[in-house]
Amino acid sequence: MADNKHRGPTLDSFLEQEGFLADSQTKAIDEDAVRSEMPNAETRAAMESARVTMKAHRVGFTDPQELLDALDDETRLGR
Repeated sequence: MADNKHRGPTLDSFLEQEGFLADSQTKAIDEDAVRSEMPNAETRAAMESARVTMKAHRVGFTDPQELLDALDDETRLGR
């Protein structure tokens, strides 16, 4: 393509001439990686909902016999 006297260098060629191209590309890749790892609002809401459900289903037993009784009940009920 013929050089147009009214156009300057591209951003990439300018950064390359100044020695900043590799650094700017590395920084852009790092920022993109961080952004892609951050959960969005919908994901955060789903994670919180799952956390609440897990907490509600968590059962606490005060002694081993109570655990064994609960297991017997579950077995008897066919769950």
